[in-house]
Amino acid sequence: MTALINLRQIEVFTAIMRTGSVTKAAKTLNVSQPSVSKVLKHTEARLGFPLFKRLSGKLYPTPEAEVLYNETARIGEDIDHLSQLAFELRDGGVGRVRFGCPPSLATHVLPMGIQAFRARCPGISVQLTISPSALIRSEVIKRRVDLSLAHFPTSDPEVSGVTLDTGRMVCLMRTDHVLANKPWLSAQELLGHNMIFGYADQEFLRLIDNAAPELRNNSSCDLLVNHYTVAASLAQRGLGVALVDEFTVTGSRFDDLAIVPFEPEIPIHVGVIYPRYRPLSTATKMFIETLGDALEKFRIRGRRPRNNPVADA
Repeated sequence: MTALINLRQIEVFTAIMRTGSVTKAAKTLNVSQPSVSKVLKHTEARLGFPLFKRLSGKLYPTPEAEVLYNETARIGEDIDHLSQLAFELRDGGVGRVRFGCPPSLATHVLPMGIQAFRARCPGISVQLTISPSALIRSEVIKRRVDLSLAHFPTSDPEVSGVTLDTGRMVCLMRTDHVLANKPWLSAQELLGHNMIFGYADQEFLRLIDNAAPELRNNSSCDLLVNHYTVAASLAQRGLGVALVDEFTVTGSRFDDLAIVPFEPEIPIHVGVIYPRYRPLSTATKMFIETLGDALEKFRIRGRRPRNNPVADA
């Protein structure tokens, strides 16, 4: 069915009904009087009945116009609501962000970002999905999440990656460990000690092997775990020195653990990945920005004394 009236005609008709004249309606709409008269004439021709009668130089709405106006007033309210919604979407005031995250970053880093984001954008709904590191890329490609926090957020043909902050590899051990008071630790100093390696992302093991190939090659009593918070817990029980990234222990409360930087420094990148060919919403862009600020603010820095117990940043 062909529409007999469009939004522009409704706008002109409503302005005339509210102001009572073509001249005042033109001023309200910031257009010329002939333009309003032309739209009104065309509207009446399309509808097949008059909307106004002119008596003694004044316009009087017909009964049909009164019926139409009752409906167009409701349409006007819907348009106003739609305009307000558009403003809020533009400013990140409403919407939803579906966010993925690996377990190693979900315990401490992610809550910091969520807290900052909710303070900034309380009207935006956040849906969190915690997935193993090996499945994060698949979750993003299949669009089960809008974006995901990730270690080493590299770009490839299907996803884009943005690094938000860079930390380093650190050694965790009990505060009564013989190495706990060292300013830093090298592979040579760790040889002969039980080691705990995290491998939630194989990139970690590759980085360790590239920086210190002798460390894993000469370790006969190491532990391999695919969850970095578990590695920290094992170190807490005195089962060895855990080699993890500092983001894992941000905000942790291991009162009897010391943090010692590993040398040579092994940089650990943390950022987000998202579908390459899907535009980001305003809310999602604000989420990324807020998360980046939170990471920079709360991450444990290399300047902090490393033989102190881990505490909230």
